Amino acid sequence: MDKDAENDNPQISPREHGPLRVEGPVNFFDARGNRIDPLRKKKGNIALCRCGSSRDKPFCDGNHRNTGFSSAQVTGGEQDHCTDYEGEEITVHDNRGICAHIGYCADELPEVFRVGIEPWIDPDGAPGEQVKEQIRRCPSGALNH
Repeated sequence: MDKDAENDNPQISPREHGPLRVEGPVNFFDARGNRIDPLRKKKGNIALCRCGSSRDKPFCDGNHRNTGFSSAQVTGGEQDHCTDYEGEEITVHDNRGICAHIGYCADELPEVFRVGIEPWIDPDGAPGEQVKEQIRRCPSGALNH
């Protein structure tokens, strides 16, 4: 981004087989609404995880290099396609086409959002209210109920 540009809007660009690069003024918040300082570890551009494997989510830690992440497979070709996962108390709707792959769901409620297991969502893995609360934390809106 041109440092002399008058446009103060952030610019986001995907890096091939890597993170999203963010330039410009931005504010980041965690799933609980706490502000995150994106430059707390390094100066310069901000890189956001797209592979889902970072141990520093939502920021990239370079782990995509170890996982074989391919940016060509980010959405699996799906655009606005919801899959429904029915449980006793709640039905979870999942739209992989808009998922940001930040991973709050799998990190914070792994008994419901089970990475590497099919089906990957088990709505009965936790009480319905707990699942609803986790869905509310989804930053992309890919999860709904």
